[in-house]
Amino acid sequence: MLFHGLDLNLLAVLDALFETRSVTKAAKRLELSQPATSAALARLREYFKEDLFTAMGSIDGGKEMVPTAFGVTLIDPVRNILADIRATIRCAPNFSPERSTRHIRIVASEHMEMVFVGDVVSRAATIAPHMTFEIVNSISAEFIRTSMKRAEIDFVVAPIMHICEDQPKTFLFRETAVFLAAKENSRIGEWITLEQLANFAFVDVVQLKGSKMDPGEQRLVAQVQPPDPQIRISSFHSFPLYIVGSDRLCLIGDMMAGQLARRWPLKVARFRSGALSFDFFLQWNSSSEQDPAQKWFRELAIEAAQTIPAGKQ
Repeated sequence: MLFHGLDLNLLAVLDALFETRSVTKAAKRLELSQPATSAALARLREYFKEDLFTAMGSIDGGKEMVPTAFGVTLIDPVRNILADIRATIRCAPNFSPERSTRHIRIVASEHMEMVFVGDVVSRAATIAPHMTFEIVNSISAEFIRTSMKRAEIDFVVAPIMHICEDQPKTFLFRETAVFLAAKENSRIGEWITLEQLANFAFVDVVQLKGSKMDPGEQRLVAQVQPPDPQIRISSFHSFPLYIVGSDRLCLIGDMMAGQLARRWPLKVARFRSGALSFDFFLQWNSSSEQDPAQKWFRELAIEAAQTIPAGKQ
């Protein structure tokens, strides 16, 4: 389709080039041949009468296509146009969850999937038996922000540090950090002090690449947990394997701690000198604000968050 002389299909190519900075990778993403992608770039250059990229050497010795100053000015407008188109195509005028075949894609950490998202999706799938749902565990903070801005995902459930500043969001709940210990660990009771913490080894989970805590949160975490834990793991599911039968501790959200303590011989201890807590939000792309399927799922998630027992928020 031509719009003011521009083939709108070229915008998808341009967006992929901005994202991958490589003709080869962009072609693979779009399922096009490399010559076809190069030809699309040439047509874009001809239309705008400007160079959009400059080839520069990359760290791995190859070539990287870096947007020119003019190209940079097009990144956000192109991304927003494509997001609006995606939202328009997906938006059914007469949405009914019982009959809809929509696909909902949600990005959440493994932690959030276990304590909240899994329950919400199970409820949604029961009400909407023909809809499909996909939960993508967070790869990096940058992946979350980029995917949300491009409207490649429907929702993100995450703490404020991973939320896009320029997209709509709503507060879901607050989770308080606690310490998880082996039930037979006689060195720790219901409460623990800063002085006691210095005598324990810790197990920690690898943080999301690119995540940034609020400075106040960073200071408090540094007080209660050593920067170099004895054991660093990649999955919350694995915590019990390194805590049961030992004196080691882990710092973890109270909702996850409760789940693990019900399944394993573990107990929960709270920090006596103040609480470290994190607020979790549901976010969606602004282009989908009026999408009836997304509005329905948002309301379901907010309702589920409101049923979390007091003391777990």
